[in-house]
Amino acid sequence: MRSAGFDIEDPGDDQVRSGTVISPQGVDEDRFAGAADSCATELGVTRADSAAKDRWAREYDQVASCVRDAYPDFPEQQSGALSFDEATYPPAAEPEFQQLVDECLQRYSPDTKTQDAG
Repeated sequence: MRSAGFDIEDPGDDQVRSGTVISPQGVDEDRFAGAADSCATELGVTRADSAAKDRWAREYDQVASCVRDAYPDFPEQQSGALSFDEATYPPAAEPEFQQLVDECLQRYSPDTKTQDAG
């Protein structure tokens, strides 16, 4: 993806195994998706199917709603993704916020594995 011009972090093992690619905020989605498809083909990685992506989107919507119960100003999320970026949402740095996120993930998306991209 870097050779295609995208400044991204290395994916975790689970993300590689599932073929899940989440685009960074602010990129051209079509260009990013095309590059991700090309990379996946080169590496022999099968991407997640639409049913899995739909399930994740529903689960992550529930997680975001759970977080908003305690943090009503928590920003809207990109469909099928969760972002707890301290730079754009300072309360994300608070231990209480992190504990709530963990509880919401366990409740609504127990198969989700978290990764610190910082």
